[in-house]
Amino acid sequence: MTTTRKLSVACAVLFCAQMLVYAVSVCESCGWEFADDMARFCSHCGAARGGGHTAQSDIKPDYGPDLNDFGSENVSAESGKQEEYIIETARAAAVDDAKLGFEAMDSQAYAYAVLALKNAAALSQIHPDVLSGKQRAKIYSGISKSLSQMTFGLRTCPVCGGEGKRDHSYAMMDGQYGVMSGALPCSVCNGAKVITSHIPVSVLAASAGDAKMRFSAKMQALARVPLASAWIPAELDGKFPFAVMHRIAKATAEPCRLCFGTRRSDCPECNGTGYIKCPNKDCSNGKITVLDSDSTKNIKRIESVHPNKPCPACRGVGWIRCSECTGTGACTCRECGGSGLRPECRSCHGTGLEEIRGVKRRGASQTMQLCKKCGGEGYSR
Repeated sequence: MTTTRKLSVACAVLFCAQMLVYAVSVCESCGWEFADDMARFCSHCGAARGGGHTAQSDIKPDYGPDLNDFGSENVSAESGKQEEYIIETARAAAVDDAKLGFEAMDSQAYAYAVLALKNAAALSQIHPDVLSGKQRAKIYSGISKSLSQMTFGLRTCPVCGGEGKRDHSYAMMDGQYGVMSGALPCSVCNGAKVITSHIPVSVLAASAGDAKMRFSAKMQALARVPLASAWIPAELDGKFPFAVMHRIAKATAEPCRLCFGTRRSDCPECNGTGYIKCPNKDCSNGKITVLDSDSTKNIKRIESVHPNKPCPACRGVGWIRCSECTGTGACTCRECGGSGLRPECRSCHGTGLEEIRGVKRRGASQTMQLCKKCGGEGYSR
């Protein structure tokens, strides 16, 4: 091998080595340079070094003093003891909140139950060992059931207006029709005067607002402090890295303004009643008037009149089931599209974190902070 060829091979090897080092030093997700050679995660987007799919926010949090204290001067325990203390404190608070939630479910205070159970779920985001998988599953199941119960309830029958009765039309011997007022039970509520239907948004809003006030008062009585929409023990305030704070905030993010997280809103066709007036223009409260006529030599002559005949379209009820919502009174929420969440925050694009302005790209100990627009929730407020 000639000297020139050897030199070319050496240059090629050196170039490949430099490119490999550069590839390892640059995040594959966002192109940001790692702070140092020992950094395992990108300080900009949190992606794992080397192209892994595990983000920094998805791994077991590090509760060392360098990450958790953020200038706190009172560090009385070692790192291991500090982590154990955080876990035990969060576990006790999460269990208390879960108990509040399930007690509220038993008393049918479902809006309050959702707030309590969501707060318990948020506290479980502090560390994987705060609650077991079975406990988490039970909490999320309770949230789902409570939201379902919030959506439907008893309301005055829209057909009979709460009277529980309807008129009865009957044919007489002379071909006419008679009417007996209130002779039969309402064909929709069957005389119960109320029906199980979608709860109107106005009622849902009042219930959710009252539950939020009562839950906030309860948390303040327990010496909790707010973190976004969550309530954490005061002893843990300021002890979490931003990735954990974002998970806590996201778990208790404010729901959709229209459906309050239930994913269903009032049907626009029937205004949430589940029934609409009979579309037959000749129908009046379920009754029509029939004219029997005879046309001879282009002269129309009315032979007889039959008032109070049951309308064939609504069968004498005066109302028909709404075809848009099939009588439930609710449709997929048009505000959130059925997600139950608010739109993604435009400032942080749903990450809950934003870059701190004015810091250098390399060598800075902390380059990210909670989004000021959404408070770390990732959804618009």
